Amino acid sequence: MKKLIAAAALLMLTVPVIAGAVELKGMWGPGFYDPNFPLGARIWISPKWGIDAGLGFANQGGDAPEVTQFGIDLGAPLVLVNTENGTFFFRPGFNWADLDNDTSQWALNFALGVEYWFTPNFTVQVGHGISYTSFTQDLGPPLGDQTQTVLATDAFGLTSLGFHWYFLPKK
Repeated sequence: MKKLIAAAALLMLTVPVIAGAVELKGMWGPGFYDPNFPLGARIWISPKWGIDAGLGFANQGGDAPEVTQFGIDLGAPLVLVNTENGTFFFRPGFNWADLDNDTSQWALNFALGVEYWFTPNFTVQVGHGISYTSFTQDLGPPLGDQTQTVLATDAFGLTSLGFHWYFLPKK
């Protein structure tokens, strides 16, 4: 009897999700996931899997020494739940950045996120997770390269909101 109740409860929870799910396959558009890499895009390869790519660039000068930074971010959002107005996803990702001053970093990111559809084309998303980051700095002779690794939760705030403007697939 317990198995029958569990199966009925599971069916009641999944049928509305499947019936009203957003059709993702073929959607693509500009936007970003991580505000550190704001020039980006996402494409949904299948109903459950997408690819993100983002670029980041910063240059400061003036009275301070000139600093130029550049980085890339790649991610693969995997849909865990798809509803009529949004998705709940798991996003493994990788980013690399040249932070100037002979310093670079790379990171592996693992986040849970939500993408909410305000219109059929426009979404806002947010995610939170953990990152394993490695920083390498060349301190010159005699010290050479020094590496530091950090395992931490990702910062979260209003600046962590991402968005996408999707172009719908042709039917």
